[in-house]
Amino acid sequence: MRIRGWPSDFDELAFSPLTAVHVANVLAESEQSAGGEAASLPIDEAYLIKLGKLDQLAVWKGACQLDEQ
Repeated sequence: MRIRGWPSDFDELAFSPLTAVHVANVLAESEQSAGGEAASLPIDEAYLIKLGKLDQLAVWKGACQLDEQ
């Protein structure tokens, strides 16, 4: 799905506040919809690929998980 105004529409070539806010919004949305609904905000994979950060997504997701010990 292509959304107008996504991070990949900008010329960012390094991790920036844009990156942090986009990923945080997507992760927060997926946490809120964990009750069975599909996340309504997908990650802009093209943007993360352009930055060379797509492989970090799993690490960021893990860092956001609550420690359930």
